Amino acid sequence: MRKKKEAKKEKEDFLRKEIYNQLREELEEKIARPEEIIAKKMAEFSSNIVLPVEFSIDYQYYGSNKSLYIDLDLPEIEDMPQKKATLSSNGKLSIKLKTAKQLYKGRLCKVCHWLSFLFCGQSL
Repeated sequence: MRKKKEAKKEKEDFLRKEIYNQLREELEEKIARPEEIIAKKMAEFSSNIVLPVEFSIDYQYYGSNKSLYIDLDLPEIEDMPQKKATLSSNGKLSIKLKTAKQLYKGRLCKVCHWLSFLFCGQSL
């Protein structure tokens, strides 16, 4: 009975060491080639984003100070929806043009902030 427990423990220890070594090798590889890893992750991340407005992402990684600079080409104001729909208390749908203030301070700012937070929050 004792030999079975010892054999089981040795097998578990062996598996833990294998997992540890595998994870260690993966991390060492990422540390050794950060530019390639970052480029791959940025490509995956940007290709998975689907938005109703057009935007583009450009980035530059500086290995010397380990900094990633992201340049977002945000949507033009003309590309933003120009109308807003509201439902009145009597149930009628009203569609009106947005004012300049609503365009600049409303939707455009929200989209810009959302995109910025999205990219800042993305873990590489």
